[in-house]
Formats: sequence, structure tokens, C-alpha cells
Amino acid sequence: MTASTPLLQHVSSVLTRLRIESRGVLVAVSGGLDSVALLHALAMCRAQYNLALHVVHVHHGLRGSAADRDEAFVQSLATTLNLPYSCVRVDVLAEQARRANATVEMVARELRYKALEHTASAVGASVIALAHTANDVAETFLMHLARGSGVAGLGSLPETRQHGAFQLLRPFHAIERSEIEAEARLQGWQWHNDDTNTDTRYLRNNVRHTVMPALREVFGERIITAIHHSAGILRDTDALLEHALAPWMDDLLLVINDGVVLRTSVLETIHPTLVPEVVRRSTRGLAPYPLSRIDLDRILSLMRADVGTQATLRQGLVAVKDREGIVIRKIS
Repeated sequence: MTASTPLLQHVSSVLTRLRIESRGVLVAVSGGLDSVALLHALAMCRAQYNLALHVVHVHHGLRGSAADRDEAFVQSLATTLNLPYSCVRVDVLAEQARRANATVEMVARELRYKALEHTASAVGASVIALAHTANDVAETFLMHLARGSGVAGLGSLPETRQHGAFQLLRPFHAIERSEIEAEARLQGWQWHNDDTNTDTRYLRNNVRHTVMPALREVFGERIITAIHHSAGILRDTDALLEHALAPWMDDLLLVINDGVVLRTSVLETIHPTLVPEVVRRSTRGLAPYPLSRIDLDRILSLMRADVGTQATLRQGLVAVKDREGIVIRKIS
């Protein structure tokens, strides 16, 4: 891939704008099209930006021999590019069996991010590069829209954000998957197609293969760009709300071992239109996705309830009214 390649130019511009230089970068590679293309692009940029790249593959314990072939493929690709490689194995089904109301997708995501954090720490990387595309942003927007998420959920998957000690980086954030595939075919890159990506029993696959084509038919090919733009506006709105709500948060929130306590006396002083966003922000870190409107209504119904009243929430959470306020914690 030459310097005149649009895909490489885009990745290079992202690295320049975000000042990703002389850094250790952990590249998450599943073996699929997007992550393989990202690895090739970053490998082409590593000398110019003095990047210490390390490839990691997360084996989820699903799909049997097909997953083993993906692992072997990624390891071979890393060797071909003369890059260090790690594989982390997680057992999604075993973890799901221990969790109430947890989907395979939810557990896989949580374990994957934990594996990435652990590996980044072990290899001394400060940046974790992910291959999410503009399509992923649009799909996530629609999934959160259907859940009744607030602005934080609708504006999720930013190009970059701080995640604990690490910077998450999505260089393909504004690039559509069709552009990536065209470049990959032009360059002759090989990748593995995951058969489960067409299984519409999984929500994201259903959105990708059913909802998005219908939206394209109605609104045209620029629908992904339009949704991507809207998500960006909502991220800006989310940042504004974060600033506006900050004065209440310290008084409102008490962190406990397995959750948080929301002091109802403070909630009652906040304008009703802002209360749902305050509660969403208070529960960040307890669940992989922002709380839905249904869960928020269940939580807020406890404000006037008797002590001991509880409400079961999605994503393995429960809310209980106690003397301090409303306790929200993970179901053990």
C-alpha cells in the first residue's frame, strides 16, 4: 500500500491529528476484514510515527475449530509483518452461565475489553487500536436508539477516548466498510469471514443485514454518513451535559463495593428533565451499555417507594430502595 492510497492517507491523518507518535499500540485483530486492514495500515505507518505495534487476538471459546483457524491466521499474519503477537483465550459461555440476564454478545464484549486492557498493560502499550468503522457507529446508534438510550448511548463509539489507563483509538471511525473492502481487494489482502456474522439471531447482525439495507433503500447510500454525523452531534451534546451536571454528581453519588447509591434527597433538587441523564451517568461502569429508558423508569419509581422495595434491571443489575437512597448494584 503506497502513500497515495486514500485509506492509508486517512489513517495517517488520524495519527497526526491525535498525536499518536512514539507510542506503544496494541492492535486488536480478529482476522476479519476490518481488523486485518487496520493492521496493514498501521504497519505501513509504524516507521513514520515510530509506533511499537503489538498484535493481540482474543479467542472467545466459541465456534470451535473455525475460531482456532482464525487464531492461527492472525498469528501467521503478525509473523509475516514481523510484529509481536499475543492470544488471549476467554470462555464466554462459562461466564454467561454465571450471569443473570446476560447475552453472549454482552459477555463477549466485556471479556474482550478486559483481555485487551490486560494485554496492553503486559506489553507496555498506552493505545489500543480497534477496527470499528462508520458502519459500526451507525449500527450502534440504531441499537441504542431501540433500547431508549440517552445521548451518551446514541453518541457512543467515539474516534478516541480514554479507557482507564489506555487510549482507545478507532482510525476507521469515519470510513465505511465498503471502502475498506475495496482497498483490501485492490491490495490483495487475505482475511477470514466469520460465519456467525450472518446469523441474524444476534442483534447487531440483524441490524446490519436487515435494518441497514432497508434504510439504504428508503434514504439512499448516504444514510451511514448521516447517522455518523448525528452521532457526532450527540457526542458534543453529551460533553455539554457532562459539564452542566458535574456540580450535582459529588453530592448525589456514593460508590460502594458492587455498585452505587443515589441519594434521593439530591435527585429531588434536580430538574426532572435532567434526572434520567444524571442516573445514566451515575451507573457508568456497572453495565456495558447505557441504561435504557425502561430501566431508568424502574429506578426512578423507587424514589417514593418503601425501604426494601426493589426493581430488576437489564444487564444483570438490580435497584433497591434503602435509607440512604437508591442502591444500584450487579446481581451476584
